[in-house]
Amino acid sequence: MNQHHELGFEQFAGRGLRYVTAWRGQWMALVGWQTGVSRCKLRDPWLGWSLEVHGQRLDWIADNTRFLLLPAVRNCPQLGAHGLGPNLQRLSADWQAEWGHPLELAESFGDPSWGDSAVYQAAHWLELGGSRS
Repeated sequence: MNQHHELGFEQFAGRGLRYVTAWRGQWMALVGWQTGVSRCKLRDPWLGWSLEVHGQRLDWIADNTRFLLLPAVRNCPQLGAHGLGPNLQRLSADWQAEWGHPLELAESFGDPSWGDSAVYQAAHWLELGGSRS
């Protein structure tokens, strides 16, 4: 991750899980999840949680903090969706096994300058809108 991702990777803030997507023994993608961000102007009204519930359930949100298609396989069609989709299918059960509760939401924040959101669209994510720095 440190070699190929613009942001690198040191450690998680809060709870987290790391994954490797492999096919026929070759690493294809790396995925990192951690506890969701505490406040998000787009997400919070969409969830509709009270402040009390929000404080109790923040650990029930996983933020896709890193998603990296490894350079050797970037030209494989739909690799991103094939790597992210199956990862999402198992994420809540893995979170339950590691942290004692399932997830209610998986989220991601992307920088449009790094590319479009086609991978997330192909994996059937719901776009809530753009965020500001």
